[in-house]
Amino acid sequence: MLVDAVRSVGGVRNVCSALHELLSPIEAYDQRTHSGLVLTLRTFISLGGNVQATAEALFLHRNSVAYRLQRIEELIGIDPRDQRTRFALTAAFSMTDPQILDPSPDERSKNAE
Repeated sequence: MLVDAVRSVGGVRNVCSALHELLSPIEAYDQRTHSGLVLTLRTFISLGGNVQATAEALFLHRNSVAYRLQRIEELIGIDPRDQRTRFALTAAFSMTDPQILDPSPDERSKNAE
């Protein structure tokens, strides 16, 4: 399984570390201002970079989402609206999602046998 292969080379640990380092300025900003930039970024990425869908999911105006994405770019130096950046962030968020990485009950029982 791909997840096991990633775990075996320390990929998840490396991705988690890199993602934390990348997002730390946004997380610090969120702590100071309660602005929800990390949530905005994760939602935007999970919705395929769709500003309107992100606005609807977060109960915001689309201009507020656009402003937050601009602020994210200013804080971390990458444009989340760029397709290649979104692809990389999608992969990173997916690899660090515990629900994806933790084996399902069926997989756990198969591995125990």
